[in-house]
Amino acid sequence: MHHYLSTAIRAVRQASYAIIRDSRDLNQLKIKKKPDGTFLTSTDLEVEKHLVSILHDAYPEHDIFSEESGWSYRRDSPFVWQIDPIDGTHNFIHGVPHYAISVALMEMGIVTHSVVYDPNLNEMFTASRGSGAFLNDRRIRVSTCAHISQSCISLCTHTASKYGTGHDISLLKALDGRVHGVRITGSAALSLCYVASGRFDACCGENLKIFDIAAGSLLVTEAGGIASELIQNKKQNYLESGNILASSPKLATILLKILRESIEPTKL
Repeated sequence: MHHYLSTAIRAVRQASYAIIRDSRDLNQLKIKKKPDGTFLTSTDLEVEKHLVSILHDAYPEHDIFSEESGWSYRRDSPFVWQIDPIDGTHNFIHGVPHYAISVALMEMGIVTHSVVYDPNLNEMFTASRGSGAFLNDRRIRVSTCAHISQSCISLCTHTASKYGTGHDISLLKALDGRVHGVRITGSAALSLCYVASGRFDACCGENLKIFDIAAGSLLVTEAGGIASELIQNKKQNYLESGNILASSPKLATILLKILRESIEPTKL
């Protein structure tokens, strides 16, 4: 295991204790609504602080970008850590046990190592570029589903945020009647991990943030899947735009066609 990955795993495990502790008494949470309409809790900040501290102590020359604090350290390094302390904060606030810590290392703009940890199920998803994807040290692969009518798709939305585009309903309508099921889970990071592990056949989302999808996208590709730009746009890739389709290779082409046709070009 690469030392970058092992350090990230150690940081995530230590930081997760704050989530486990606070999940037992949600009434004590300090909650603030952010300008974009999403929520911030005292737990998000504590987890982020632990992650930033451990990663900075280990690699003081690296840049660190996280959801709540933005750039904690920035030295224009080719190495950038992308951190989402709780992906699925709204679930966390409501006691819905579906959220995760997401950490990814990017080198020269390419995701090279990733960790996504679900503290409720004690599931640690890890990947290093070129070395495969794993769940608790067991190799994982994307699903073998070849028929869209049998597929289960996760839709990642920003309906409670100002970043919502109104396309979510269009995407849902496009999938309705063509797939076996659609799930909206509230955690893009875990949805991508579920694609990587074959639990979902695909995942799509718009206007997501880089810290939402960086770690999960590497897990998908290392598990044999495809991560691509959802909207036809030669100027950006999914990490820049936040518009992503992650899928098993057998479904990628047909899903891209269906989903792209559902979004009116004049609204892009």
